[in-house]
Amino acid sequence: MKQLVNIIKKIENNIVFSSIGYFIILFFILMLSVTFAKECSYVYSQF
Repeated sequence: MKQLVNIIKKIENNIVFSSIGYFIILFFILMLSVTFAKECSYVYSQF
């Protein structure tokens, strides 16, 4: 029974960790796209 609890706790930790990593990756992509959009609009405003 104790073994099962440990396994469940490990799975929960993995889920929490992966969701945090997922949010960090999403945030990173968002920042990249925002920066890219700013660069593009800056370049277009030059012409």
